[in-house]
Amino acid sequence: DAALSDALASGRTVEAERATLSGAGTLFCDQKLAHASAWFLDREDFLVIDAPREFRNGLDRPEDDARLVTDGEFPARLAAARAHGSACVAAATHIVDRLVALPGVPAPTRRTDHRGWAMVEFAPAAAR
Repeated sequence: DAALSDALASGRTVEAERATLSGAGTLFCDQKLAHASAWFLDREDFLVIDAPREFRNGLDRPEDDARLVTDGEFPARLAAARAHGSACVAAATHIVDRLVALPGVPAPTRRTDHRGWAMVEFAPAAAR
């Protein structure tokens, strides 16, 4: 029951933010919202933040290693993503809070909180 409840809660979060998450140029997700994004949005191009858990086996393949983004890499990966379009982070609230507080991460343009989850959106970097 707990697993089904968790999956449904993640799905409702993704459905509530469908337009933003579908339209993001780059989507960073923790493993729970990555599953929901793949299922509900049919989107598999997300980058995995925090602990990959069951994604670990797939991410150990050389062609997929770049999908895992560590905290230390996040500011640079976010900057690179914003150079090409918008970026969103969808993850557990404590993960989003931790990433947004990292040095070099700009203030998000929008934040939405859901029960235990948060979504932050970053606009594309200004053209120089």
